Amino acid sequence: MTRSRRWLFVAIGLLLINAAAMAVLITASKWSPPEIVPHYYERAVSWDQQRAAELAVAELGWELELVLRADGAEVRARDGAGRPLAGARIRAIGVHRGRPEHRAELDVTTDVEGLARTVPREGTAPWRALPGWYEVDLAVTRGEVRYVEHRSLELRDPKLGPSPADKLGSRKGRRR
Repeated sequence: MTRSRRWLFVAIGLLLINAAAMAVLITASKWSPPEIVPHYYERAVSWDQQRAAELAVAELGWELELVLRADGAEVRARDGAGRPLAGARIRAIGVHRGRPEHRAELDVTTDVEGLARTVPREGTAPWRALPGWYEVDLAVTRGEVRYVEHRSLELRDPKLGPSPADKLGSRKGRRR
């Protein structure tokens, strides 16, 4: 085989490998069609207001600890001094990144210890219905004060054991 013929086969081989890789990617993309994230336009339009609210809430100092389980969730709320937020209404909406039709909603009120345990609402998927990344919007209302926070959570298959992301430490949010 001549040298020029060998390079011809190398070039053809590389093109065939590229074509095979593209066929695999096209086939894989058919398995999980892209979905549009709910309310993406409203989120983008209100980004400036959300950023301003983040800066204005630094003095509030509320903290939320969110623990997700197969049978529901547990939320613990504390004020800036570490005292429990009793009687605070907490609403959480989680939307799976890859499958927006998989969403979970929680709507609870904290007890005197600032703790709320719940199971998902009827008609919504449990938090662990589909492992993967969720975009979770948390809103806490107590009296006239409203505190909102956005988190990205990875939920793993329960068979794989707990994920470090299943229990999130406290994080300060923003007030609206």
